[in-house]
Amino acid sequence: MLKSTLLAYCIAEWDCYLEAIAKTAINNCPQTPPHPAVTNAINYAVFGPGALPSTFINSIEAAVLTWSEIRSEVWPVTNIFNGNPALRNFSNLIRSTTTAVGCASTVCINKVSSACVFSQPSLVARGRARNGEYANENAPPASRMDLLEYDCTAEQYALNHVSSCDRHQSAAASRPGYEENIHILETTATDFLGALQNAVATWSNELAANGIPSNEIYTLQVSQRTEKTVTRVTKVGYQLIVEQSEEFCDEICRRNKDGKEQ
Repeated sequence: MLKSTLLAYCIAEWDCYLEAIAKTAINNCPQTPPHPAVTNAINYAVFGPGALPSTFINSIEAAVLTWSEIRSEVWPVTNIFNGNPALRNFSNLIRSTTTAVGCASTVCINKVSSACVFSQPSLVARGRARNGEYANENAPPASRMDLLEYDCTAEQYALNHVSSCDRHQSAAASRPGYEENIHILETTATDFLGALQNAVATWSNELAANGIPSNEIYTLQVSQRTEKTVTRVTKVGYQLIVEQSEEFCDEICRRNKDGKEQ
Protein backbone atom coordinates (compact mmCIF):
# COMPACT_ATOMS: atom_id res chain seq x y z
CA MET A 1 0.00 0.00 0.00
CA LEU A 2 1.26 3.47 -0.81
CA LYS A 3 2.03 5.72 2.10
CA SER A 4 -0.58 8.38 2.78
CA THR A 5 2.04 11.05 2.20
CA LEU A 6 2.44 10.14 -1.46
CA LEU A 7 1.50 13.08 -3.67
CA ALA A 8 0.27 12.71 -7.23
CA TYR A 9 0.91 15.56 -9.62
CA CYS A 10 -1.07 16.35 -12.75
CA ILE A 11 0.86 16.80 -15.97
CA ALA A 12 -0.44 19.99 -17.55
CA GLU A 13 1.57 20.19 -20.75
CA TRP A 14 1.15 18.05 -23.86
CA ASP A 15 4.36 17.99 -25.87
CA CYS A 16 4.17 17.38 -29.62
CA TYR A 17 7.87 16.53 -29.79
CA LEU A 18 7.41 13.81 -27.16
CA GLU A 19 4.36 12.61 -29.09
CA ALA A 20 6.54 12.28 -32.19
CA ILE A 21 9.01 10.14 -30.23
CA ALA A 22 6.11 7.98 -29.06
CA LYS A 23 4.89 7.56 -32.65
CA THR A 24 8.32 6.32 -33.65
CA ALA A 25 8.39 3.86 -30.75
CA ILE A 26 5.09 2.20 -31.72
CA ASN A 27 5.86 1.83 -35.41
CA ASN A 28 4.90 -1.72 -36.52
CA CYS A 29 3.83 -2.62 -32.95
CA PRO A 30 7.11 -4.15 -31.71
CA GLN A 31 6.64 -6.87 -29.10
CA THR A 32 9.41 -5.63 -26.82
CA PRO A 33 9.61 -2.07 -25.47
CA PRO A 34 11.89 0.29 -27.39
CA HIS A 35 14.98 1.65 -25.71
CA PRO A 36 14.25 4.94 -23.94
CA ALA A 37 15.89 8.13 -25.13
CA VAL A 38 18.73 9.45 -23.01
CA THR A 39 16.76 12.51 -21.92
CA ASN A 40 13.28 10.99 -21.63
CA ALA A 41 11.42 8.19 -19.89
CA ILE A 42 9.08 5.97 -21.93
CA ASN A 43 6.25 3.58 -21.10
CA TYR A 44 5.20 1.02 -23.68
CA ALA A 45 2.39 -1.53 -23.93
CA VAL A 46 1.27 -3.94 -26.63
CA PHE A 47 -2.03 -5.84 -26.60
CA GLY A 48 -2.57 -8.97 -28.73
CA PRO A 49 -5.54 -10.73 -30.35
CA GLY A 50 -7.05 -11.69 -26.99
CA ALA A 51 -7.54 -8.08 -25.93
CA LEU A 52 -11.03 -6.69 -25.44
CA PRO A 53 -12.51 -4.67 -28.32
CA SER A 54 -12.49 -1.62 -26.06
CA THR A 55 -8.72 -1.92 -25.76
CA PHE A 56 -8.33 -1.46 -29.51
CA ILE A 57 -10.57 1.60 -29.33
CA ASN A 58 -8.97 3.21 -26.26
CA SER A 59 -5.53 1.64 -26.19
CA ILE A 60 -3.78 4.54 -24.44
CA GLU A 61 -6.33 4.43 -21.61
CA ALA A 62 -5.89 0.67 -21.39
CA ALA A 63 -2.12 1.10 -21.28
CA VAL A 64 -2.29 3.65 -18.46
CA LEU A 65 -4.50 1.30 -16.45
CA THR A 66 -1.98 -1.50 -17.03
CA TRP A 67 0.96 0.67 -15.96
CA SER A 68 -0.95 1.71 -12.83
CA GLU A 69 -1.60 -1.86 -11.67
CA ILE A 70 0.95 -2.34 -8.88
CA ARG A 71 -1.16 -3.94 -6.15
CA SER A 72 1.05 -7.04 -6.08
CA GLU A 73 4.22 -4.99 -5.65
CA VAL A 74 5.82 -3.53 -2.53
CA TRP A 75 6.10 0.24 -2.74
CA PRO A 76 9.30 1.74 -1.23
CA VAL A 77 8.73 3.25 2.22
CA THR A 78 10.73 6.29 1.10
CA ASN A 79 8.31 6.99 -1.79
CA ILE A 80 11.39 7.09 -4.03
CA PHE A 81 11.69 4.74 -7.01
CA ASN A 82 14.08 1.96 -6.00
CA GLY A 83 14.85 0.52 -9.43
CA ASN A 84 12.22 -2.25 -9.32
CA PRO A 85 11.29 -2.80 -13.01
CA ALA A 86 7.72 -3.67 -11.99
CA LEU A 87 7.31 -0.16 -10.56
CA ARG A 88 9.05 1.75 -13.33
CA ASN A 89 6.01 2.48 -15.51
CA PHE A 90 3.92 3.61 -12.57
CA SER A 91 6.78 5.75 -11.27
CA ASN A 92 7.02 7.46 -14.64
CA LEU A 93 3.31 8.28 -14.44
CA ILE A 94 3.48 9.97 -11.04
CA ARG A 95 6.96 11.51 -11.02
CA SER A 96 6.57 15.04 -9.65
CA THR A 97 9.36 16.49 -11.80
CA THR A 98 7.67 15.55 -15.07
CA THR A 99 6.54 18.69 -16.87
CA ALA A 100 5.29 17.30 -20.17
CA VAL A 101 4.14 14.10 -21.87
CA GLY A 102 3.35 12.88 -25.36
CA CYS A 103 1.51 9.63 -26.17
CA ALA A 104 0.58 7.73 -29.30
CA SER A 105 -1.03 4.43 -30.30
CA THR A 106 -1.34 2.39 -33.46
CA VAL A 107 -3.23 -0.69 -34.60
CA CYS A 108 -1.34 -3.42 -36.44
CA ILE A 109 -2.48 -6.88 -37.57
CA ASN A 110 -4.30 -8.43 -34.58
CA LYS A 111 -2.59 -6.17 -32.03
CA VAL A 112 -2.34 -2.59 -30.85
CA SER A 113 0.53 -0.76 -29.18
CA SER A 114 0.71 2.42 -27.11
CA ALA A 115 3.57 4.50 -25.78
CA CYS A 116 3.91 7.59 -23.61
CA VAL A 117 7.12 9.57 -23.44
CA PHE A 118 7.78 11.77 -20.40
CA SER A 119 10.02 14.76 -19.97
CA GLN A 120 12.76 14.73 -17.40
CA PRO A 121 14.50 17.64 -15.66
CA SER A 122 17.46 18.91 -17.64
CA LEU A 123 21.00 18.19 -16.54
CA VAL A 124 21.33 21.87 -15.64
CA ALA A 125 18.30 21.67 -13.35
CA ARG A 126 19.73 18.62 -11.60
CA GLY A 127 23.28 19.94 -11.26
CA ARG A 128 24.66 17.27 -13.58
CA ALA A 129 25.76 19.46 -16.48
CA ARG A 130 29.54 19.50 -16.89
CA ASN A 131 31.11 22.95 -16.54
CA GLY A 132 34.00 23.23 -18.97
CA GLU A 133 35.54 26.16 -17.09
CA TYR A 134 37.14 23.77 -14.59
CA ALA A 135 38.24 20.15 -14.77
CA ASN A 136 35.85 17.63 -13.21
CA GLU A 137 33.29 20.22 -12.12
CA ASN A 138 29.56 20.26 -12.74
CA ALA A 139 27.55 23.45 -12.91
CA PRO A 140 25.48 23.83 -9.73
CA PRO A 141 21.75 22.99 -9.84
CA ALA A 142 19.61 25.77 -11.27
CA SER A 143 17.68 27.62 -8.59
CA ARG A 144 14.92 28.50 -11.04
CA MET A 145 13.93 26.81 -14.30
CA ASP A 146 10.86 28.51 -15.72
CA LEU A 147 8.58 26.54 -18.01
CA LEU A 148 8.70 27.87 -21.54
CA GLU A 149 5.77 29.16 -23.51
CA TYR A 150 5.55 29.16 -27.28
CA ASP A 151 5.78 32.67 -28.72
CA CYS A 152 4.24 33.10 -32.15
CA THR A 153 5.83 36.53 -32.56
CA ALA A 154 9.27 34.99 -32.04
CA GLU A 155 8.38 32.29 -34.53
CA GLN A 156 7.44 34.89 -37.13
CA TYR A 157 10.68 36.83 -36.60
CA ALA A 158 12.65 33.59 -36.95
CA LEU A 159 10.72 32.60 -40.07
CA ASN A 160 11.30 36.02 -41.63
CA HIS A 161 15.03 35.70 -41.15
CA VAL A 162 15.62 32.03 -41.92
CA SER A 163 13.64 32.27 -45.18
CA SER A 164 16.36 34.55 -46.54
CA CYS A 165 19.12 31.94 -45.94
CA ASP A 166 21.64 34.77 -45.56
CA ARG A 167 23.80 32.84 -43.07
CA HIS A 168 24.25 35.93 -40.86
CA GLN A 169 22.86 37.20 -37.58
CA SER A 170 19.81 39.34 -38.18
CA ALA A 171 19.76 43.02 -37.27
CA ALA A 172 18.41 43.70 -33.79
CA ALA A 173 15.97 46.21 -35.26
CA SER A 174 14.31 43.42 -37.25
CA ARG A 175 13.37 41.56 -34.04
CA PRO A 176 12.71 44.23 -31.37
CA GLY A 177 12.69 42.78 -27.86
CA TYR A 178 14.18 39.43 -28.94
CA GLU A 179 17.61 37.85 -29.10
CA GLU A 180 18.70 35.19 -31.59
CA ASN A 181 20.79 32.08 -32.05
CA ILE A 182 21.79 31.04 -35.55
CA HIS A 183 23.30 27.74 -36.65
CA ILE A 184 24.55 26.66 -40.08
CA LEU A 185 24.47 22.93 -40.81
CA GLU A 186 26.60 22.33 -43.88
CA THR A 187 24.58 19.38 -45.17
CA THR A 188 21.08 18.52 -46.26
CA ALA A 189 21.46 14.82 -45.43
CA THR A 190 18.89 15.13 -42.65
CA ASP A 191 15.31 16.17 -42.07
CA PHE A 192 14.10 19.33 -40.33
CA LEU A 193 13.88 17.61 -36.94
CA GLY A 194 17.45 16.37 -37.29
CA ALA A 195 18.62 19.86 -38.21
CA LEU A 196 16.95 21.33 -35.13
CA GLN A 197 18.40 18.65 -32.86
CA ASN A 198 21.87 19.32 -34.28
CA ALA A 199 21.50 23.04 -33.61
CA VAL A 200 20.30 22.62 -30.03
CA ALA A 201 23.03 20.05 -29.31
CA THR A 202 25.66 22.44 -30.66
CA TRP A 203 24.41 25.35 -28.57
CA SER A 204 23.98 23.22 -25.45
CA ASN A 205 27.53 21.86 -25.72
CA GLU A 206 29.00 25.29 -25.03
CA LEU A 207 28.62 24.84 -21.27
CA ALA A 208 30.55 21.56 -21.25
CA ALA A 209 33.10 22.67 -23.83
CA ASN A 210 33.79 26.23 -22.70
CA GLY A 211 32.25 26.66 -19.28
CA ILE A 212 31.31 29.54 -17.02
CA PRO A 213 32.54 30.73 -13.58
CA SER A 214 31.53 28.52 -10.67
CA ASN A 215 29.07 31.12 -9.38
CA GLU A 216 27.16 30.74 -12.68
CA ILE A 217 26.81 34.51 -13.09
CA TYR A 218 26.63 35.54 -16.73
CA THR A 219 28.70 38.73 -16.64
CA LEU A 220 29.58 41.25 -19.33
CA GLN A 221 33.10 39.84 -19.34
CA VAL A 222 31.77 36.33 -20.03
CA SER A 223 29.46 37.62 -22.77
CA GLN A 224 32.36 39.36 -24.55
CA ARG A 225 34.66 36.36 -24.77
CA THR A 226 36.18 35.84 -28.20
CA GLU A 227 37.18 32.30 -27.23
CA LYS A 228 35.35 29.78 -25.04
CA THR A 229 32.07 31.48 -25.87
CA VAL A 230 28.86 30.59 -24.04
CA THR A 231 26.59 33.18 -25.60
CA ARG A 232 24.34 30.72 -27.38
CA VAL A 233 23.74 28.16 -24.64
CA THR A 234 22.12 30.89 -22.52
CA LYS A 235 19.36 31.13 -25.10
CA VAL A 236 18.76 27.46 -25.89
CA GLY A 237 15.26 26.16 -25.34
CA TYR A 238 13.19 28.71 -27.19
CA GLN A 239 11.56 28.86 -30.61
CA LEU A 240 13.22 27.14 -33.54
CA ILE A 241 12.55 27.50 -37.25
CA VAL A 242 14.31 25.68 -40.09
CA GLU A 243 14.64 26.52 -43.75
CA GLN A 244 16.36 24.01 -46.02
CA SER A 245 18.29 25.00 -49.13
CA GLU A 246 20.33 22.97 -51.60
CA GLU A 247 23.60 23.49 -49.71
CA PHE A 248 22.89 23.94 -46.02
CA CYS A 249 20.40 24.10 -43.20
CA ASP A 250 20.02 27.35 -41.28
CA GLU A 251 18.46 27.06 -37.83
CA ILE A 252 17.40 30.09 -35.82
CA CYS A 253 16.46 30.13 -32.16
CA ARG A 254 14.85 33.24 -30.71
CA ARG A 255 14.02 34.24 -27.16
CA ASN A 256 12.40 37.24 -25.58
CA LYS A 257 14.82 39.51 -23.70
CA ASP A 258 12.43 39.55 -20.77
CA GLY A 259 12.71 35.75 -20.41
CA LYS A 260 15.10 34.03 -18.04
CA GLU A 261 18.47 33.08 -19.50
CA GLN A 262 19.25 29.43 -18.87
